[in-house]
Amino acid sequence: MRQTLFVALVSATVAPGPAQERQPPPVRPAARLAQVEEEAEVLEAERDVNKAHIKAAEVGVKAAELGAVRLKKALGGGALAVEEFDRAKLEVKMALNWRSASPS
Repeated sequence: MRQTLFVALVSATVAPGPAQERQPPPVRPAARLAQVEEEAEVLEAERDVNKAHIKAAEVGVKAAELGAVRLKKALGGGALAVEEFDRAKLEVKMALNWRSASPS
C-alpha cells in the first residue's frame, strides 16, 4: 500500500509541463574561433585599404600644392595667366576636400 501511494504521489508531482521551444545547437568553439579569425582578417584588410586611400589623398594634396607653387612663380614672372593660377588653387582645395572626405 505504501508503494502504491508513493508511486501515485511521485507521478502526480512529476507531470510533464508545457513543451519548450527547441533551441538551436550551440556553435562549436572551433567553428566560432574560425569565424572570428576570418572577421579579424577582413577588418585588417579594410584598415589597410583605408590607409592606402589616406596615403593617396596625401600624395594628391602634395602634388597639387607643388603645382600651385610652381605656377605662382610663373605668374610672378608674367609667363602665366591669372586663370591658370586660380585653377591650380582650386585643384589644391579639391585635393584637400577629397582627403577630408576619404574613409579613415
